[in-house]
Amino acid sequence: MKKLLLVAASLMSFAGAAQAERLVCHFPEDNRARGWVKPVVIFDVEADGSVIVADDVLMNYGDGPTQANVRTNSARRLTVTWDVDTQDRLGQRSRLRYSAFIKRPSLEARIQMTPRGYNSLPGVSGQCQRED
Repeated sequence: MKKLLLVAASLMSFAGAAQAERLVCHFPEDNRARGWVKPVVIFDVEADGSVIVADDVLMNYGDGPTQANVRTNSARRLTVTWDVDTQDRLGQRSRLRYSAFIKRPSLEARIQMTPRGYNSLPGVSGQCQRED
């Protein structure tokens, strides 16, 4: 919970006043993605159509909230991708590619994570809600 508050505070300072929409998405804690899809992922959709994403993976392995690549942003769906560079305790580096698919207006969500050079882990389904 402490990390989630830190993520939300970081996004607030990073996003600025031009935020058009915040989607807070919840996923099962015990999912088949081996812990790489965290229980809470936050998407700030800016007025210019760009998207900033934050979760515990980005806070622990990345540089904090990051700009996502927007693939689709329409009345029907939001599709974004982002990369996270990680390093294990042995010093081995890996790049993880995340893809998020959010259906509008139901706000059903699905996140797929693929370590570069490997098959993707099973997708994780969840539910988002809009926050003001």
